[in-house]
Amino acid sequence: MARKRAQITAAAHASFLREGFAGSSVNRIAGDAGVSIKTLYRHFEDKDDLFTAVMLRACSHGPEVDHPWFDWLPEEGLVEAGVEILSAVLSPDQVALYRVVLVEGQRVPAVAKAYREAFLQRRFRVLTDYFARWPETLRERLSDPQAAAETFNALVTGDLVEQALLGAPVPSATAIRERARAAAHTFLTLVRAGAPLPGGVGNTPTSS
Repeated sequence: MARKRAQITAAAHASFLREGFAGSSVNRIAGDAGVSIKTLYRHFEDKDDLFTAVMLRACSHGPEVDHPWFDWLPEEGLVEAGVEILSAVLSPDQVALYRVVLVEGQRVPAVAKAYREAFLQRRFRVLTDYFARWPETLRERLSDPQAAAETFNALVTGDLVEQALLGAPVPSATAIRERARAAAHTFLTLVRAGAPLPGGVGNTPTSS
């Protein structure tokens, strides 16, 4: 049963990203998954249920990875964190996911909630775990690590995701690293100055 459900969600994931919700057919999804339409409906109540399951899976998919920069000093570790964030959010699959969430987020609120709680919060957790390893003199200036993580994320991503959604070319590896370095410098300047960090989640495609 679990294998067939996985086949269906994988086929649906590809279909929704390729054709959107409206353009996807449950009959075609069933065919792509190699199952009957009856089997599809045995696992999912309707197209909305399938869509929600697919997006929840997409938002939380992927194993936790090692972050070598966790043991680096903030000046360099934050740069690598920024490069990692931008490389992920500007990938073709992720931009396609943003587009689907933008279109369907209001109609299916669980999609926006999943994005916020599963995808962004995982990113913020990595950053707050990294902050906890900082030297005490710097760490004690972060009164709210979650807000700090959101601030850094916003500094790194800025309007790059919105530009990608509009079809702008993805920046080069060199440009991504320079963007990450500038964000790290600004962030550390704010922290060392004791400035309040307002948060701001950056690339959030819905207001939910």
